[in-house]
Amino acid sequence: MDSKEATLIKHYYDKVTSLSFDERDVYSLLILLRPYSQKDSPVYEFSNFVAHREKDRGHIYEYLLRSKSFFNQIGIKLGDTHELKSVFTEQEIHASFDSVFKDLGVPPLSDEVAQGILLCIISLLQEVKISDKTGAEIGKLLFAFDKMGIYLMGLFGVVDFPPHSHLQVPVLIMKNRYLKTESYELRTPGLVEIVNANGTLKVMVWEDSAPTTA
Repeated sequence: MDSKEATLIKHYYDKVTSLSFDERDVYSLLILLRPYSQKDSPVYEFSNFVAHREKDRGHIYEYLLRSKSFFNQIGIKLGDTHELKSVFTEQEIHASFDSVFKDLGVPPLSDEVAQGILLCIISLLQEVKISDKTGAEIGKLLFAFDKMGIYLMGLFGVVDFPPHSHLQVPVLIMKNRYLKTESYELRTPGLVEIVNANGTLKVMVWEDSAPTTA
């Protein structure tokens, strides 16, 4: 690591630990941490996603591919099971960042900071297309929320599954600490951006080119 790169990492580390960051800061931090993250770790996966948005590899890709394959064959292979769950838990994601920062000689993140980073990651990964090795689209990722949680959902098409031709499965899940709603019905808003207002992260929803607070 050269001195300029070290300065950049310190800049974004200081921003996140002082709770003055937004999703663009997390984007830059992920790019900088990419060479120092362990292969197959959450930080490595997310840094690759933001660097190359259309994905045909990685844990999220494999999970979505398995989900699509399972539901497309559900009428053929009765008895098969497929667990729908977060690809990485909040705890695993927090530990992954702490591991990288430990190797870089800086203190671990607080729970509040780690939760905010995960919120930004879910926002950053919305609309990412997942493709197979031939380049054919498998599905895409969406930002969603309800009273209990905020989710990165994987949307994909299925065959012979009336009345809907598409299904959504959870890819990342976090407790909803940011959006006020009493509904347990999953809501998928328009394009979302995570901004910072005086040290507090806010979810801005862009619908018809006009931002609103969700």
